[in-house]
Amino acid sequence: MIEPGSHETPGTVGHVRGLIATLLRYAEVRGKLFRIETQEAGSHVTSVVSRLVIAVVLLTVAWLLAVPALVSLVAGAFQRPWEHVALAGAGVHVLIGIGFLNAAKRRWDRSPMFEETLNQFQKDREWASRHQTPPN
Repeated sequence: MIEPGSHETPGTVGHVRGLIATLLRYAEVRGKLFRIETQEAGSHVTSVVSRLVIAVVLLTVAWLLAVPALVSLVAGAFQRPWEHVALAGAGVHVLIGIGFLNAAKRRWDRSPMFEETLNQFQKDREWASRHQTPPN
């Protein structure tokens, strides 16, 4: 029951309850959108990280297994010092590794995360700025 002298009316209480219910529904919808985009982002990050791990493992294994044998073979075939051959082989492996890193970066840049959530927040800000009540 409304107290005498109170500035609230039964309509005001209903309006406040309706506003609270609307805000709760709004928060629920935004939460669902955030959950969906979080799952998509997790999948994307997993994909990029797995490619980085594979690149690092392959570069390491290639370096450890092939380089000593190749250095010996090439140095003997071309009558060059093994140090020169080893440096050339290292350069080739560095270039291949840079290629994998560039591919991972391009994939990362190609898929912006939380794009729809950010768009919705921008629309909400625009709506709120149009419906702001002037100060008393």
